[in-house]
Amino acid sequence: MLSSSSATAASDLRVEPTDIVLDEVERMLRTQLDRTTLVRKRRSLGARTDRDTWVRIERRRFEKIGNQGWNGTECAALLDGIAMPQWRRGAAWRQRDEPVMWRAAETDLLPDSPVGNSVLVAAPLLPETWWQALNRSLDALSVQSTSRVATPDTITITQGGVAEAIHRFLPDGVDNEVRQWQPAHADLNWANMTGPEFSLFVCAKILAPDAHAEDPRLEPARRMAEQVVADLQRA
Repeated sequence: MLSSSSATAASDLRVEPTDIVLDEVERMLRTQLDRTTLVRKRRSLGARTDRDTWVRIERRRFEKIGNQGWNGTECAALLDGIAMPQWRRGAAWRQRDEPVMWRAAETDLLPDSPVGNSVLVAAPLLPETWWQALNRSLDALSVQSTSRVATPDTITITQGGVAEAIHRFLPDGVDNEVRQWQPAHADLNWANMTGPEFSLFVCAKILAPDAHAEDPRLEPARRMAEQVVADLQRA
């Protein structure tokens, strides 16, 4: 683990200054970041390099690292038969005087643009070969072994969490027991695939108690939830 001077603790990387962090990544990976391509998210940054690769930078507090670590990119590099960018190199360091770690992972560039944002408002026009490739990758992933547990929004997924999410919009209850756990993509959304059907869990997140009243997805999500309930009752 390396120790170096970095930015002060940031609650939201979309608005906090990040130049010192980017300078540190360039030094450690011996590359130059194209800052005109910088993508800022709440807990991560990303940018293209001068060697035509992509670097993703994540900030995480100690209490959010957990026993399984946060080396997901390295672990994913061990998987076979899955279409994904190749991992090239990485670096990690502790922020001085803060219980915070930074990690940078350099990978190949994506072969194309993302299909869309995390939620689409129109059906994507994708060829049949795209769906076949997606299915092959998901099938290959499902039969592999891992000790890692998904942590959506840095919260470990559990049977209780699944049940609570479903109960938010199905208060009368359905059988929500997860009878089989297997490897899967923990953040499978249109922004993370190059080239829409909502699941129960996505509907539950949209319809959460703190959902924004003017969120345009609310009404479609409610309709989808009603349809899912009806389908489950008929099953």
